[in-house]
Amino acid sequence: MITMLHDVTIQLQGSILGFEAHNEYRIDVIEENDQFANLQSIEDPNISFLVTSPFSFHEQYVFELEESIKSTLQVESQEEVAVLAIVTIHEKFMESTMNLLAPIVINTKSLIGRQIVLPPDSGYKTSEPLFAPISKESGE
Repeated sequence: MITMLHDVTIQLQGSILGFEAHNEYRIDVIEENDQFANLQSIEDPNISFLVTSPFSFHEQYVFELEESIKSTLQVESQEEVAVLAIVTIHEKFMESTMNLLAPIVINTKSLIGRQIVLPPDSGYKTSEPLFAPISKESGE
């Protein structure tokens, strides 16, 4: 899914938490491992996030998009939605984490995206292990 977004400009509408002044981003797939990409701010080349498809590591990851988000992103079908998670690399790579509580949702057709924050009862965290099964706090 990441490779289909390679080298296109995505409008994130200032939705990345803490980076509200930045709207346009480009996704550059990492050649050595195409499961990962850099989400690079076009406005400020010093701002970049390592991202991945959370489904590549956690097939059971699931959430429902609110109708207001679908409308904002101009989503007409599930097939035109890509989901990315921001990755935090740790000194020991196998201990790296990803943010499943606040995924980045992108309409692959319109190239409009937003970082959304899932409800607290979703059970997901901002630092879920990248290489271990997720443990939902809700006890499911």
